[in-house]
Amino acid sequence: MKSNQADTALQALEARIKADFHRHLGRTVTVRRVTMLEGSHARCRQLSVPATVRIVQTGDEQLLRYSTRDRITPEWRAELVGDHAEIPANAHLSVFGTSRQADGESFLSDIEDLGVTARLTGRLILLSFKGLSKLWPHRSVA
Repeated sequence: MKSNQADTALQALEARIKADFHRHLGRTVTVRRVTMLEGSHARCRQLSVPATVRIVQTGDEQLLRYSTRDRITPEWRAELVGDHAEIPANAHLSVFGTSRQADGESFLSDIEDLGVTARLTGRLILLSFKGLSKLWPHRSVA
């Protein structure tokens, strides 16, 4: 019985990883870290300036890479969009998607989601103004 539950949980996890990938497939995204294939070695590079890459079709062997028995750390193939001083034009690139565990825990991907950052920043500013208005209520000048 437990084996069937574990299998079902892992199937759901794989489905979630694939859904994440298909949501990004073909999109251009901003990253500060890439993995480059240099000869026969893959090297992770932290970039001093963000790069724009397009997420391209990726095989299941990279997409469904288990880092533990219940955690998948997906690696998505990517291609450079435009020029970047730290990345050769013909480089074979990949980026990490969101890592997920069967228990629901997740870990951030290499992709910078500027939309989320902007929404959170705007929300925090709005909340701080609301807090300030309680401290110093607006009074009209008579």
